[in-house]
Amino acid sequence: MKKEKLGFHQSICRKLEDRTAGEEQEEGKKAMAPDEEIMEALIATEWADLEAFSNQHYKYLIHPQFYMKLADRIYELPTQEEQDEAAAKATKIWNRLLKILESAETLRTTTTEMLEKMVAQAAEDDGAFLFPLAPDRVEAVRAEVLKNLERMDEGALSTLNSWMLKVQDDQENAAMTDVLQKIFQFYAGGVLMRAKGYDRGASDGEGDRGRGGGGAGALVFLRNLLNADPGDWDMLLFNGFRVDGAEGGREGGKEGGKGQAEGTDGVCGGRGYRICTVESLTDEIAAMIQGVVLSLPEGSVTQRIQAEFLRELMARVNKFAEKDPREF
Repeated sequence: MKKEKLGFHQSICRKLEDRTAGEEQEEGKKAMAPDEEIMEALIATEWADLEAFSNQHYKYLIHPQFYMKLADRIYELPTQEEQDEAAAKATKIWNRLLKILESAETLRTTTTEMLEKMVAQAAEDDGAFLFPLAPDRVEAVRAEVLKNLERMDEGALSTLNSWMLKVQDDQENAAMTDVLQKIFQFYAGGVLMRAKGYDRGASDGEGDRGRGGGGAGALVFLRNLLNADPGDWDMLLFNGFRVDGAEGGREGGKEGGKGQAEGTDGVCGGRGYRICTVESLTDEIAAMIQGVVLSLPEGSVTQRIQAEFLRELMARVNKFAEKDPREF
């Protein structure tokens, strides 16, 4: 069937009929106020400038109420030719914005499906969610998040954040906050590792020396913490800062490399020494927080999630700052 091309008034009426959701109608009432200047500007805008005009004023032009008022203004134009031209301009802008809305809706649907699949990885084979999550379910969630890391943009994170707010207000679904929190955490850890090149086994130029006098050990430690389940952070920090007996003064360097070569998982650095000092690790985390704050849009969900993730890690590390390593 050939797709019907709607005229100016038909399009408005059809869209008004489609907008049955009370939330959208309320949004339109709040956002839309009569603006005669924009109406006059639309009528006077040249055809070649319509796209730029619609981009500049889309917050008004996206609401059907604007066009209902514009129709009244068009009927006041002195000639039929002027009325037809103004109506044609309005129709072109409206149809363009409808296409943008449809594309956005398609993207939102795709994003929702992606996030739902991440959540589904936390379920058991029978579809039930058991809490706390079993290790294999945690790893499944992590793998799904990392697989879709490039698609976790501001829109996806905003959607996930809205889900989090809803389940936090619903006591029956309170346990679901654990799953959503894992998704946020694995996203933050993954994107921070990628930004530093850790996912390729690389470090930044300054990283080979470290910032806190702890050598490359702090960077190795940080890389592994970012790559770990935050639920395991306390154990990893305990082992990473642990010192046994006379070997307690050694850090990182040659000994750290030897310990990792012997298969210690790259976090602890081996028995008998700590992989780095608390101070050198906090210096690296602080530098990463500064990078997030300066490089990402201020106030964005992307910035907030990454910064909160690193601040939580910093808080965990700081718990060890006042302890003698031999107490670990």
